[in-house]
Amino acid sequence: MIPENQNKALHAWQTSARYWDKYRVLITEMFTPLTSGLVEEAQIGIGQKVLDIGGGSGEPSLTISRIVRPTGSVTYTDPVAGMLESAHAEAARRGLRTSISDNVLQTTYRLKLVRLT
Repeated sequence: MIPENQNKALHAWQTSARYWDKYRVLITEMFTPLTSGLVEEAQIGIGQKVLDIGGGSGEPSLTISRIVRPTGSVTYTDPVAGMLESAHAEAARRGLRTSISDNVLQTTYRLKLVRLT
């Protein structure tokens, strides 16, 4: 992608991040069948390590982090700071203890949110 176009796309996603958070409940509900199918098809279970590239506002990573616990992990990446912030806020709302260090968010269920730069 041409850097100028890439910057425009990233800016658009940054602008839209607040809406993904605002309508999170509706979006999660709409995508629940997709998340369930993904988990089933990929045979995701306890103890597995999962990578979500371009994870947006945190789904399905947040749901999957509860499935792989207590010994598995989920690593989430997204180049948009607003999406990372949205996922971090939702992790806190779900009662996941979190910490951020060097753009990495970790929870007690071993979910890591990584901002790509």
